[in-house]
Order: sequence, then structure tokens, then C-alpha cells
Amino acid sequence: GQAQLVGEEWREAWRQHRSHIVGNPARYRRDERHMEALRMDYARDDERVEASGAVLFSEGARMLGAQTMVYDSRRDVLRAGGGVSVRDNAWEGVLSGDSLFFDLSAERGWLSGTPQLRSREENDLRWEADSMYFDMAARALVGDGQSALSSGHVRIHSQRSHYAAEAQRFAFGVGVVLERRTDGAVDGYRIEADSMVVLFEDGVAQRAEMDGALSGRVAMDGERTSWLSGSGGAFVLRDDRLQQVELSSAADVTYHHAGRDEVSRFRGDSMVLHFDEEGLYRVHVEGGAHLQSRLVRAEGEATVNSVEGSEMDIHFVDGSLASVQVGPGIEGLYEIGRAHV
Repeated sequence: GQAQLVGEEWREAWRQHRSHIVGNPARYRRDERHMEALRMDYARDDERVEASGAVLFSEGARMLGAQTMVYDSRRDVLRAGGGVSVRDNAWEGVLSGDSLFFDLSAERGWLSGTPQLRSREENDLRWEADSMYFDMAARALVGDGQSALSSGHVRIHSQRSHYAAEAQRFAFGVGVVLERRTDGAVDGYRIEADSMVVLFEDGVAQRAEMDGALSGRVAMDGERTSWLSGSGGAFVLRDDRLQQVELSSAADVTYHHAGRDEVSRFRGDSMVLHFDEEGLYRVHVEGGAHLQSRLVRAEGEATVNSVEGSEMDIHFVDGSLASVQVGPGIEGLYEIGRAHV
């Protein structure tokens, strides 16, 4: 329960029961807690240390750095300001901000001043918000206010965010936007949703799940664009690129091939869209499947088609609708152009 102080210069204010220490660095120690700084002011009666200049506080694997720091041993709280950084085994990466309050006994606290979590994983994951609250025991962080996450080329924006480190899971709410950006421009996809949960592996986004309404656009090679909407669903990613879209209900997708002036619209109770590097190559519709399309024959003549069924499997070749397989209960008109039933 005793404190140890070490410094190169020492000035004692006996009446105030304070010690002023200067060192390169000056050091303070109580049990497993250590503090280093260029200057320290120790209030003995209050058991409080006020440190400034390259301050470092450590306890086991936990390390906090800042320009100024106040450690209140009696209340077991820590306050820090100026270039605050926190390293802890609770999460992979460094948490930083302008100011910090930390309840050491509860292992909870908050950061303000554009706090940011930067992962040490391979995809340089960065997450920031207006303010952040952390719970080291639960291995959780909560972002309040405008928040933004980047991982490789993936960008996510929202008004609320939550990070569960053990599950490598981010939850976003209120005005969520998921997109792929390169050189500042949208490249590949942009999705808007009421809420979203994104699962990561080693700092790389793998899957985004949505419960409420969603809408968006998927664009490939400048000519092939899909507009989609639905209620509930998921986006499967690999190396930041979209592999699969799952729409759980009220699925509605319009696909446009600008180079061939072809348009197709698919609707159904649920839908799965498959993508490769060239774009959309397969659509599977379950329940109340409905396809409307405008295709162009080899000789340049356009055909308009409509078909319905309880289930539908649609395939594309070189970006153009190539075949449609329809389940029981087929109705409608479908002319043979580039496609066949």
C-alpha cells in the first residue's frame, strides 16, 4: 500500500504535503501500477499524482500514454489529456483520443476528441466516433455520434456503433451506409440500411447482416448496374469485394446492362444474387417470383418479356440474361431472344 517516487530533482512543499519531482523520466509506483513522466506533483494526503510531459501509465499488459495525466489512487480513477493512447488485451489495436476518463476498478471509461480504434490486424481497420465508451471486462466499445469505419476499401458510416472484440463484431444503427471506396470514389457497391451487423476476421469484413429495410446499388465495369431493395438480408464479402447478396423478404432488383441496352427486373418473397469480378451472374428467387425483361436479339431487335412462378433461377453470360428456369405454376409471355426458358 505504499507509494514509491523516484526523480532526478525533488522539491518538497511540507505545509501542503506535496512533492514536486522532475526526471528523465520521474517515476511513481504503487503495487502493480507504474507511472512515468517528465514532471510529477504528488499530493500525499489525497494520494493523487498529477503528471505531465510524455506520461506513461501501465498495469500488467495495459498501457496508457498522454501529455497530461491525473491518477487518483483513493478513488481509483484516471484522467488524461493530449494525445491519449490506450493499449490493452481487451481488443486488438490502439485506442486513441484527446481526453480520457477511466474508472480503473470498474474497468470502464470514455474518450472524447475524435477517438479512434486502429487495429493491428492485416487490413488496417480504423474506427472513429464523436465519443467512445469502453468496457474492458466485457471487451466492448460503444461509439456515440457520427461514426466511421474503414477496413481496406470497405467504408461504413452511421450515427451509432458498437464493437464486441471477442466476436469481432461491429453493430451499426441510424443511417447506416456500407460502401466500397477507392481513390475517394464509390467502387463496386453502396448499401443503405436502418441497422447493420458486420462480422470481421483478422480485421477484414466478411459478412454484413441487416434486419430492417435496405436499398442500394451494385456497379461493375461501368456498364452493369444492379439496384436492389428489400427487408432484411446479408452481404457476403471476400477481399472487400461483393460475392453474394441475400434479400430475406420483399426482394426487388433491377439490373441494367448499359452496353447492350438491356434491363431486367426480378421480384419475389426472397432472393439470392451471386457476383464475381465481372458482375452479376446468377439470381435465385423464392416465393412469388416475377421477372420482367427487355432483351436485344442478335439482329438488334428488342423483345419485352414477363414470366411468373413460385421459384426462379436466372443465369447471365457475359452480363446478359442467358437462361431462366421456372418452378411450378409458370405464367406469362417469354419470347426467345438471347435467353431461353
